[in-house]
Amino acid sequence: MKKKNSTALHIIVCIKSVVVAPPGKKQARTGDNMIFNPFDRVALQWAVDLKATFPEIKITAVSMGPPSGDQALWEALAMGADRGVLITDPALKGCDTLITARVLARAIGVVGPWDMLVFGERSADGDTAHVGPQTSVILDLPFVSGLTELEFIDPDSMDGDCMDGGVRVTRQMAGFSELMEGTLPLALSVAPKAGKVRDIPLNRIDAVWEEKSIEYLGLEALGLKPGEVGEKASPTKLLKTSLVKKSGSCRMIEGTADQQAEALIKELKQSGRI
Repeated sequence: MKKKNSTALHIIVCIKSVVVAPPGKKQARTGDNMIFNPFDRVALQWAVDLKATFPEIKITAVSMGPPSGDQALWEALAMGADRGVLITDPALKGCDTLITARVLARAIGVVGPWDMLVFGERSADGDTAHVGPQTSVILDLPFVSGLTELEFIDPDSMDGDCMDGGVRVTRQMAGFSELMEGTLPLALSVAPKAGKVRDIPLNRIDAVWEEKSIEYLGLEALGLKPGEVGEKASPTKLLKTSLVKKSGSCRMIEGTADQQAEALIKELKQSGRI
C-alpha cells in the first residue's frame, strides 16, 4: 500500500455505549447497563489496525451520551485511540438519529481538522444504521457503507483528476463485492467482518488511566441551544421496545432417509406449504 502526506491523516471514529438491559419501558443509561457497541468496537479496531501499518495516523474516538458513557471511550483509548471526546449534556436526552447526527457533525467540527470519519455498521440497541449516513449528508461528505478493505493509493494512478489522499475501498453488500476509488475527506461504515477485535492487555488498561484523559463537550462548546436537541427537537419518538414473540414446534420424523423425505413432502403438501 502507498500513501502520501500521511502525517496529516486524522481519523475520527464515532462510537456509542448501548443499553444491554432487557427491552421494556424507557430506562436511564447508567454504567451498569451500558457496554461499548460491538459494531463500533469493530470499526475502532479496524482504524487501530490501519494505524499499526501507518503509525503517523491519529485516531480520535467521539461519543455522545451521559457522563457514564465515558467507559466506552476509556476502552477505546486502551484499544489504541489517541484521544477520547464525550459529548454530554442533560438536554441531549431523547435525541433521535437525526438530532444525534447533527450534534455529532458539530462536535466533529470542533474536534477537527480531520480526514476520515468512521462508523460502526449499526448499533446493537437501535439497529437503524442511520447515524453514519445522516452525519455524512450533514457534512456533505461521500459515504461508503459495508467497508471490508481500504488501500491508500497514489493519486497519479487513479483515473481522472484527483487530489492527494486517494483511497480504494472494497465493500460487500447483499452478496456482491464492489470496488470504489475516491478522495479524502470521506465517511465510511465498517462491516462487522472487516476485522477481529482483540482483547485489551491489562497493563494497557492501567497505563491508559495514568496517561490519558477524556475531554467533555457540552452544548455551549458546540454552539447549540437546549431547544435544538433532545426529544422535543427530534422528529421521531421512541414509544416503547418489546421482545418479538415467536411460536413454533419441532417434531422428529423417524425412518430411513427415503421414508423421512417422503413423509416430509407429504406433510408440506397437506399443510399447503408446497
